Amino acid sequence: MASIRPRGKKKLYYALFRDANGNLVQRCTKLTDKRKAQDLADEWEKMARPTAGEVSMENMRRVIADLHRKFLGSEMPSMTVRAYAAQWLATKKNETGDDTMRFYGDQMRLFLRHLGPRADLDLFRITRADIVGFRDARRQLVTGKTTNHSLKTIRMLFKQAQADGWTPENPCADVKKVKEMRSEKAPKRPYSDEEFEAVMRVSDGEWRDMMIRAYYTGQRLLDIALMTGENEDPHMGIVKFWSNKTDLRIIVDMAPPYIEWVLSKKSSDNVKAPLHPRAYAAVMKRTKNRTVTLSTQFATLLMKAGLRPKKSHHKQEDGPGRSGRRTRNALTFHSLRHTMVSDLANAGVAKSVVMDLVGHESEDVNTTYTHFDSKTKKAAVAHMRDVTKFGARSS
Repeated sequence: MASIRPRGKKKLYYALFRDANGNLVQRCTKLTDKRKAQDLADEWEKMARPTAGEVSMENMRRVIADLHRKFLGSEMPSMTVRAYAAQWLATKKNETGDDTMRFYGDQMRLFLRHLGPRADLDLFRITRADIVGFRDARRQLVTGKTTNHSLKTIRMLFKQAQADGWTPENPCADVKKVKEMRSEKAPKRPYSDEEFEAVMRVSDGEWRDMMIRAYYTGQRLLDIALMTGENEDPHMGIVKFWSNKTDLRIIVDMAPPYIEWVLSKKSSDNVKAPLHPRAYAAVMKRTKNRTVTLSTQFATLLMKAGLRPKKSHHKQEDGPGRSGRRTRNALTFHSLRHTMVSDLANAGVAKSVVMDLVGHESEDVNTTYTHFDSKTKKAAVAHMRDVTKFGARSS
């Protein structure tokens, strides 16, 4: 039989009992009534030491239901994993941005698919083995970093479920992250002149324009794809917009070759018209992963330029194919941002000025952030290369 004893200034009773392995367990009942505390301690002991022939999880469910009925006077409500996942996502909608919500939604769908029929069981029935199985299944398809992001989301789900009282234990509590291999972390690097030229040579007019703007502004694919005539003012010599990722107001001073290039192009009378119509339409068509189509197209350009190995549609003996783990590539569209930063750094421009130009959101910059005057930034961008003529013979 379990024993109890009062402790602390509030004289709350603590239960002492042994589990199925003979280990001594001590747990606070949060009660000051001795009889109720003893009843609760006895029930905890039953839950920790199921009788022969009983399924431990079912026994725990029965004991908790009995406790709920005894102390609250009502039947314990039930919540399936699928139903709670939908409820959790609805709550998160008002707490996070669109991109994060899309990620959370993707992870919930993957988790429920992994559980199969178990997704329609009570939250209480999910075990550590279910979580480990999901983690390991993800690791077979994606990098360690992505796997740990998925695991973190599922941890958040069950932590909240425990806090809401739907499950007494968090099955993710002691599930460890997987090791992130250095070989999977192919850091983005800048383009050399020859590589930049090679991609521009195989690109059509719109992709050339997007690459030029990405290099001179240092902005990400989504922001470049959504640029309109309002964002670009060659007469003032600035580009201004809100960053989709950081929600920061970005103002970039235009390098002289960039200004000349913009002024030489035919402009629309409608300043709200997109500068890259096909890319703009591709982004607006999607409700999630909005740049995936453009990223795929740019990957094809890199393959055509000989800067990325062609990927087979089928699983090969010497590689995973498109259904396997995604390859980390050092050269992407985002590498144009690295190219701008690298060129300015190599020209001796102070890191703080470079970060101010591209609107970088890193912690070390934000803690000592300084806004530099336009004269300083114009002097900085004057060091940038003229890439507007790269691959010109294909246009």
